[in-house]
Amino acid sequence: MSLSALMELLLAKVFIKPCTITESEFYERARAEHPEFADRILAPFWGQIQLSSPEQKEALTHQDPTSINAALQAQEGTAEQLVASRAETESPQADRQPFFGKKIDTDLHIVLENVTAGFVKPNTLDVKLGARLWDDDARPEKRQRLDKVSMETTSHDLGFRIAGMRVWQPEGHGKSPKSPGAYKNFDKVYGRTFTADTIRRGFEDFFFEGPSHKRKLSALRRGILTLCEAEVQEIEQQLEKLETRIYSASILFVYEGDNGALDCAFSAFEELQRKEDAAEEAVGTDAEGEEELEEEEEDMPKLHAVKLIDFAHAHWTPGEGRDENMLKGVRSVRRILGQMLKDHEKD
Repeated sequence: MSLSALMELLLAKVFIKPCTITESEFYERARAEHPEFADRILAPFWGQIQLSSPEQKEALTHQDPTSINAALQAQEGTAEQLVASRAETESPQADRQPFFGKKIDTDLHIVLENVTAGFVKPNTLDVKLGARLWDDDARPEKRQRLDKVSMETTSHDLGFRIAGMRVWQPEGHGKSPKSPGAYKNFDKVYGRTFTADTIRRGFEDFFFEGPSHKRKLSALRRGILTLCEAEVQEIEQQLEKLETRIYSASILFVYEGDNGALDCAFSAFEELQRKEDAAEEAVGTDAEGEEELEEEEEDMPKLHAVKLIDFAHAHWTPGEGRDENMLKGVRSVRRILGQMLKDHEKD
């Protein structure tokens, strides 16, 4: 395989993100001091690189393999070494398409596993957490501006707001049965139109199928919703164990938007579940059998992912207790998803 081809393959699997020192340090400490938290709810963290020249940064914007490889080589790292180091530094993931948020001017970049890699048509939802959105070092004018955003959106009452999402519309979704498949994008303005009483409609736009006047939650989509609700509960449980102060982080939801691929992925998931249940009931399951199940899980088509992302304003704060600002939003999301599932059971 040529170097260019290797880099293209690598760049399909990672997201290289400009970051603050605070964010890089948060990932480093998560991996070193809180591996369960890092492994379960963060995007796998591959390390950091410096991209200093305008050419390198431009290459990053367009994901140009040759120029990015030059940046890695300048730091005595090549694509092959970066891939090899992955096995030694297992831990976080993040969205390759940061379609929300502002660019920052920095040479420091973190390399994260791309949560959307492996999906045919990934549906993505960014849920911004926290009623308070500013860090302690924020200037008064920034605090006022973000407090205004919080008060005017669901952030204040629920501890979260929908920052945006991207949903695949299959072929024939439009007025014409021959209309091609296409993504429907929902920007931050869309998320700011909801109130605490109407926010559920935003999650229905993401998880349900069909136009708004006749939306339905298919059995497959209900399965996805069940899995996502369980993942949010896991995030809640992990945060309750930790002492952090995290501002303006997000929950990133991803699931397969192509119905054919979703059907195949769910079938593979259910088959693996049956094998795992059988292995648990079997007496003396050997290590080889467990290894085979783990390999099968790694080779499965992508079904869904739910991860915490965006830690530019994140701190480990021993002795200060749980992060109730973050937890307020996580609990609200879990409650809404759970209610959607209960209401669907009644239908």
